[in-house]
Amino acid sequence: SLCGIQPASNKQEQRMSPATGLLLLEHFNLNVASTKLAEVFFRDGLLCCRDGRRPPEKKSMHINVGPLCQLHTAGPEFEPYIEQEGPQIWRGAITVVYKDESDLNTAVANCQELTKSADFAPTRLAVHAQPPSSFLVTCPFGNKFELRVATPEERAGLGREAGSR
Repeated sequence: SLCGIQPASNKQEQRMSPATGLLLLEHFNLNVASTKLAEVFFRDGLLCCRDGRRPPEKKSMHINVGPLCQLHTAGPEFEPYIEQEGPQIWRGAITVVYKDESDLNTAVANCQELTKSADFAPTRLAVHAQPPSSFLVTCPFGNKFELRVATPEERAGLGREAGSR
C-alpha cells in the first residue's frame, strides 16, 4: 500500500481525483481516540502492519502502510491531552492504494466486518462504494480513507522488491 492526501472540496464526497493533493507522505502523525481501535482498524481493516521494531509501550504506535509510508498514531493512553482535544481529523481523504483488486476487496470486506463489531459500533467507522472502482472508508475517529487499486506506475513501487506490508 501507498498513501497520500487529497484536499477537501465540495465534490469530495462524490468523487475523488487521484491527481490532486500530495502524492506521497513518508511519515505522518495522527492522534487517535484509542490506540487499540487504531491498531485493529489499520492492521485488520486496511491490511497495514504495526512496526515491529517499535515496542508497544512507546507513546505512539507506528503503522507501516506499504514500503514507503508510516503513520505515527498517538492515543490518550500515552498522551492525556488527546482525551480532551479529541482525535485529529484531516481535511480531505487519505488515499491508500493496493497492488490488485484482490487486496482492495479484502481490505473493504475487512472494514465492513469491523463495522459489525461491538468495539466499533459507537465509532464513526463506515464504508461506502465510490464508483467506478474505489471505496471511501471513514475510520473510527472520523478520517476518510479512499481505497483503490494502484495505477501501473504506483504498482511498480508495491512489490516485494520495494518492501512489503
